Amino acid sequence: MLIRLSQILNISSALATVFSLGCAFAPSTGVLLVMRFLGRFKSMFLVFPTNVPSAGLWSSAPIIIGGGVITDLFAPKERASSMAIFTLAPVLGVYASPILVLLDLTNCR
Repeated sequence: MLIRLSQILNISSALATVFSLGCAFAPSTGVLLVMRFLGRFKSMFLVFPTNVPSAGLWSSAPIIIGGGVITDLFAPKERASSMAIFTLAPVLGVYASPILVLLDLTNCR
């Protein structure tokens, strides 16, 4: 049985959403810890420096197989620019989020 990339992306996105919602609506600290444990399952087994974020098992599937998806979708001449955008997006998100928060603070009530 062949597993398609779309199935992996759909299942991992659904599970990441379920565990994130479980963390958001946790009625107690125990439930929150269980949801964090299950949602970040991969992070416990890998040693990361403190400044490198870890996405967890369910959230990491788009990052891991994204290059394969881009390879399947784009012709070789278009692949370089789309791969550059794909690789740059997570880095820009880290640097753009504080700027966007500061811009939004001026519009707060």
